[in-house]
Amino acid sequence: MELLFIHINKPYGALESKSFNLSSKFNVVYNVSSNDLTISDNLNHLTNFFGKNITNVTCVIGENGVGKTTFLRYIKELYFERRNEIDIRDGDIIAYIKDNTLIIHTSSNSTYLNVNILVDSLTLKTINYKNKPKVFDHLKNELTIYYSNNFDLYDDFVESEILYNTSTPFLSRTYNARIDREFNTKKVNSEYRFLLNEFQRNRKFLQSEKSNSIKTLLKEVKHVEISLVEIRDLDYKKLREKMIKKFKSVSDLDNEQRSKYEIYNQDESDYIFLIRAISDKFMDLKKEAISNQHVHRLLFDIKFVEIILFELTNKFIQSQSFWKSLKSFNKIIDAFFANYHHRESIQKLLRKFPELFDKNLETTKEKNKIYVSKIENILDVLLYSDQVWELSNVNPIIEVNNSLLDDLIAQYFELPFSKNYIKLEWPRLSAGEESMITFFSRMDGALRLKSTKRSNILILIDEGDLYFHPEWQRQYLKAIFDFLKQYKELNFQVILTSHSPFILSDLPQDNVITFQKTEKGIEVSKNTLSKTFGGNIHELLIDKFFLKTGIIGAFADNKIMELIKKVNNKKITKQDEMLIEEIGDKFLAAAIRTNLEESNDKD
Repeated sequence: MELLFIHINKPYGALESKSFNLSSKFNVVYNVSSNDLTISDNLNHLTNFFGKNITNVTCVIGENGVGKTTFLRYIKELYFERRNEIDIRDGDIIAYIKDNTLIIHTSSNSTYLNVNILVDSLTLKTINYKNKPKVFDHLKNELTIYYSNNFDLYDDFVESEILYNTSTPFLSRTYNARIDREFNTKKVNSEYRFLLNEFQRNRKFLQSEKSNSIKTLLKEVKHVEISLVEIRDLDYKKLREKMIKKFKSVSDLDNEQRSKYEIYNQDESDYIFLIRAISDKFMDLKKEAISNQHVHRLLFDIKFVEIILFELTNKFIQSQSFWKSLKSFNKIIDAFFANYHHRESIQKLLRKFPELFDKNLETTKEKNKIYVSKIENILDVLLYSDQVWELSNVNPIIEVNNSLLDDLIAQYFELPFSKNYIKLEWPRLSAGEESMITFFSRMDGALRLKSTKRSNILILIDEGDLYFHPEWQRQYLKAIFDFLKQYKELNFQVILTSHSPFILSDLPQDNVITFQKTEKGIEVSKNTLSKTFGGNIHELLIDKFFLKTGIIGAFADNKIMELIKKVNNKKITKQDEMLIEEIGDKFLAAAIRTNLEESNDKD
């Protein structure tokens, strides 16, 4: 299946009465006044230009605010069962090819739509509807994958069985059961879930053959670095507030009621001070560690022990055994710091801490044993294993394919900690490289999960190259095509938006749609640019579409215009002469100097 043509009749965002020919193989023209739709062969079409399994690629370009993202949103809604605005459409036309049949959905019932097919190989099927373009009902064997680099907080689209949304705003809010089934995450909040699954998906992709298509762009990734999110003063403040709230909950009870809790003359301030003392003790330990020759490893140990003690204290404050074990808690903490040696001290603490909880509650006792066991396993990996410190003296590093990493993830992410303290990071990778991996791993994940029963895939990409260096923008489309060619059993159509002239230079003219602001509104057209394929980047930049008033920065342009006026008015200063030497365009600088010399000669 290939989406060929869309006509949006009534206003949809900034778009109204606009036609979009998405095909490079066919010329599709709609005459609004006569209601005629004509389809003919494009004699200049380049067969299999992008690859045998890539049927077509369309790039939508235009200034900000002309409706590029809105256009992709319209297409998304076609593949979305519970539609919003699109449910009340009238006069729209959607045309696509499926098995050599041209299928046209139209609500233009007031005047019969006249379809002229000038292509011998195509047969026609017209589907008329009232109000709703029920394209979704006819596309259940198709799949659309949507990706956006824009952090649009208003992108509240949920998925349908044929629409897979891989945009960051959507995924960060709505990770759901399909990810649980793949990565078996359980006791984690939405933040944990997003970070863990993003990392795991990237890791799985980098270990697969599919990643070979982009590995020439990346540094080799062999290891994962584990860093910690430190406990902050604000965290300790919240812990003290929990302690105060606990004391206040029984402060008004009489002696008889207090005795039921085994509360007698316990001083609230002593225990609140204890929380502050814990913070101060760890601060002192960190200061002492700075003079050690193994400072980074020792600091990591202290920080992680602090995290464990913080979470154990948090767990204790919220337990039913709090009042009965409060004095024991104080003694355990004092003993912990009295003769601190990170390994021995934390092991003793972990053995003693379960004693604070109600021993009569067998289920609670068993849960605490499992809780402590998981912590011990993590400590064995991160603190006591020399293996993870062999390649770094800053943070522990584990090989990507090491089962030790799987064990660590399984143990840590099932602990009901109050926040996420561990960060799994790719060492040596830039933000751009991580963005590149994320894009392709999301595509790969979508295809693995969703394409088992679907062979036709429409990929919508909204400014996927947005944060890339110009060299990677130059490589971007080739990387996409090389990646998609690996899925030989699937057929792809790609529709993307971009502001980059590098993207245009990879595409023939018939594969580009331009959105432009005019006095009459937004104009949508094809073939308005100079030849794009293999086009010189500078020539594409100075095309009126990209830069209307020049090819230098607006600030520099303003400064240079002021400089020229000063030269003409013979009001040049020493600073102005220095500015002339700063101008990067040699011809422009020479012209200003010549003008200045001629002006001086006249004097």
